[in-house]
Amino acid sequence: MNLLNRTIDGLANLRGCLMDRMNPAGAECELVRPTRPKQLTELTADQRERMAAFVAQRIDHARRTTPLTEDEWAAWEAGVRKCYELVGVPWPGVIVKVPSPVVGALAPPIAEGVVREIRNSKPGISLDSAVRSAVDAAGRSVSSVGDAPRVGEALSRAVRDVIDATRAGMVCPAFDQIPATPTHEESHSAVSRKIVRRCIREVFEPVLYAVPNVDGAIRGLLCAAVCAVSSARNWRVPLAGRGHVGFDVVWAFLRDACALDFGDETRESLRAIENAQSAECWWPFRDFVVVCDLPTEVHTETVDGRIRLHNADGPAVRWGDGWEIHAWHGTTVPRDLIENGWDTKRIMAERNAEVRRCAIERVGWHQFITTAGFRLIDQAPDPANPGQLLRLYKVPRRVLGYRARILLCVNATPERNGARRVYELSVPTTCRTALTAVAWSFDVPEQTYERLARAT
Repeated sequence: MNLLNRTIDGLANLRGCLMDRMNPAGAECELVRPTRPKQLTELTADQRERMAAFVAQRIDHARRTTPLTEDEWAAWEAGVRKCYELVGVPWPGVIVKVPSPVVGALAPPIAEGVVREIRNSKPGISLDSAVRSAVDAAGRSVSSVGDAPRVGEALSRAVRDVIDATRAGMVCPAFDQIPATPTHEESHSAVSRKIVRRCIREVFEPVLYAVPNVDGAIRGLLCAAVCAVSSARNWRVPLAGRGHVGFDVVWAFLRDACALDFGDETRESLRAIENAQSAECWWPFRDFVVVCDLPTEVHTETVDGRIRLHNADGPAVRWGDGWEIHAWHGTTVPRDLIENGWDTKRIMAERNAEVRRCAIERVGWHQFITTAGFRLIDQAPDPANPGQLLRLYKVPRRVLGYRARILLCVNATPERNGARRVYELSVPTTCRTALTAVAWSFDVPEQTYERLARAT
């Protein structure tokens, strides 16, 4: 499948998602097939030189934490309008801006439930009372996730906005099944495979590795946040926003840096999708559109050339209403794990093995092993670190969800204050002795490690 075919499939998938949300009658509409460009077979020296600058610009674009300007909001709206046009759905003309993804996820289904109740069951009920009750219930749900200190007020405003937008017509409920999307017909490749491979290697992958997976963290927490809301059956994950990194990065490079002519129709469609992804995330419906602004804080770390969410002292991502995502070395974790730390009992009670591992790392394996009473398999003097011991422990399956062994070592190089840091290494379960385990960590035979003058 060539690059342009992937893009056309992306348009088709967007069509399916929009139709699922906005066309309850399931009416079909034709997706206009973009005109195929002439084949691009070689990159010039100037185009190759533009790669680094293009990658840097895309990374800055994806990691931005300042609010959109009025002009940028206008561009976003124009892009979303075009997306509605692409799938043949009338533009609703109502945009509800929310300060965080959790408000955007909860407001539409809550509003739908309130409006339905008022119209069908209790025509005399107070709108204010119904909204307040629904928002309170949602607030309790969000609070159970542990990351919603000031969401209630913003959620209330958003629900009211949605209700005001839908007084004349019910909010369209989302279907359980997304309609099948059309497939593209086979055609001549627009770009040679050699160029596509190079762009993936030198444009797509560097951007992908440099942008933290905020979208994934958002989706995980939103699933937990809406599970207790009575109208959550109508909830759908948001469409991708600014932090999404896909193959659109490749065609954007070919379009902007290589001036590849995709044809007017294709160029307009691709630009529309790009503009629609310039906010954080958005939810299209038949009667309105909900959109979230960018976060106010994003904290990351770089490991092996990849950027991932991490903040050992507070939220990794924060939005304007106070909704937060906490992350430990790329794994989304509960707020109290970061802010307070967990004791051994709380760690062992955690069902998620990845979160459990993060909690142990925060405490430190040395302390956790001591308090949890892990079985010592073997210990031996470290021949490459005189005066220090190597300790090999068996980690019970209930701790990580799988069998594991941990080797505790002492750093051969003292810290500035003279102390020596104790650190832990995860080693194969086939390691039966401490010396075998430490030799494995250096990728040398045990006999070779025993003859080392000093480990570094």
